[in-house]
Amino acid sequence: MSLNRESGFTMIELLVALLVLAVGLLGMASLQAVGMRQTINAQLTSQAVNLARDMAERMRANPVGIKAGAYDAVTGSEQDPGCQPVCSPLQQAALDAFEWADGVRRALGGYDDSGNDNGTVVSLVTANADGTFTIRVGWNELGEEGAQGNSFVLRFQP
Repeated sequence: MSLNRESGFTMIELLVALLVLAVGLLGMASLQAVGMRQTINAQLTSQAVNLARDMAERMRANPVGIKAGAYDAVTGSEQDPGCQPVCSPLQQAALDAFEWADGVRRALGGYDDSGNDNGTVVSLVTANADGTFTIRVGWNELGEEGAQGNSFVLRFQP
């Protein structure tokens, strides 16, 4: 009586092992993609926070402009007043709004490849009845189903 024992892997065992390895590698690649997307979104949020605080500091540096109402309704579409290097407080407020809105678009992807405003970034300053101001910065985040709107709102007393 002879026993014929074979050792080694069969083709089915090898294919099953390759399938398990492939599923594991796909899972790792998916985790990497999610991690990268969340890192980019966290960077955009940090930029928005810094930009909102930048505008608050610009406003605090120009109390005459605040009292004159020059910051009461910043829409992000202000034009360069062309007053540099010396500006009146009202001109400085217009320059602040122009430079800030441009900085928001540059930092958060508000320009297309040709340098035109693509309408995806929002930069607003509004005066509130209680003497405070609300600064809102909005941008598109990368989501699983494409771009998703997000915003940061800062309310402060100058």
